[in-house]
Amino acid sequence: MLNTLKITIIASLLLLANPVQARSTALLLNDDSVDVHYISNPDIMLLHTTYQEYRLIYSQEPGPRNLFISGSFESESYAWKPADKHSLTPRALALAIDFKNESVISLAAGAVYRYQPEESKLRIVGEAFGSPRLTTFIRGNFVLGFRVQADYTVEKGFEVNLGYRNINIELDNRVYDGFERGLYVGLTHYY
Repeated sequence: MLNTLKITIIASLLLLANPVQARSTALLLNDDSVDVHYISNPDIMLLHTTYQEYRLIYSQEPGPRNLFISGSFESESYAWKPADKHSLTPRALALAIDFKNESVISLAAGAVYRYQPEESKLRIVGEAFGSPRLTTFIRGNFVLGFRVQADYTVEKGFEVNLGYRNINIELDNRVYDGFERGLYVGLTHYY
């Protein structure tokens, strides 16, 4: 519990630091993990509107040391919009993981689903990603993850987040049932 409190304080300071290039920063907590992430401002890169998301997750269980760092890239130009207010966008990720004293470096692919009515304060986000053996290095066989999150705007520039996340990792043919699994709550600030 004391370690979680220390990590929460550090993560809160990072959240308040307001990174110069950030479009938003978030702090998400569950019973044994802290997740800090921010999304950069849209850039024009190769004539496409893009943004990047950087995430750091520290989890106490299943010990002794669990750290998940990811950077992802997404281009709105490749978003598929099957219906009004719905979108599905491909995402490329680079992952660095320290799990049960084992290190994994990986490239992954995934997709992000978003639903947000214009008049509503509620937004739904779903994400799934996977990294097969071919793109996972240093002791890893695969990394799989997904999350579902509801965001509710409470005040201009602030959202309350509620979600469920599951990240699975296989190391040397030993399947672990989760780097992290469970409900989380959080707060996001948009600049």
